[in-house]
Amino acid sequence: MAIPTWKVFAFGGIEGPLDETNRQGTPCGDMSVLDAGLLRWSHPDAAGLDKPCSRADTVLAYDSKFSRLILFGGWANEWLADVFTLDVAHVVGPPYAIMNLHPYIGPITGNAPLQITGIDFINTADVVIRFSSKGGTIDVRGD
Repeated sequence: MAIPTWKVFAFGGIEGPLDETNRQGTPCGDMSVLDAGLLRWSHPDAAGLDKPCSRADTVLAYDSKFSRLILFGGWANEWLADVFTLDVAHVVGPPYAIMNLHPYIGPITGNAPLQITGIDFINTADVVIRFSSKGGTIDVRGD
C-alpha cells in the first residue's frame, strides 16, 4: 500500500581541505535527503528567492502539519540567528497512508462502492478520489 518511508534531512556542513590557510573549511549550502526505506541519498534543489546562505551547525525541525522544514541559525564565519522554511511536501509525500481497499478488485465498468481505509485521513466531507488508467482519469466525490 502507500506508506511513505522515513527521511533524514541534512543541510550545509563544512567541505574542502583543512590546512594552515583554511583551518575551518568552507561552509556549503546543499540539502541532502536519506530515504531510510531505499537507503539512498538524494540532493534536491532548493527553489525560491530567499535561500539560506551556506552554513554549518544549523538546526532543522520538521513541521508535519505543513510538510516543511524549519531551518535555524548555524555557523558561516559567524553565528547566525536567522530562520528559513523549506517546503518538503514533494520529498516526504502526503501526510496520510492508504492501508486497505475493499473490495480489492471490482467491475471494469465501475459504479461499485469502494471503501478506503488508512492512517491520518482528514475528517472532511470534501473528498475527491482520482481513478486513472491508460485511457485517462476520472474524479469521484467521496461519501
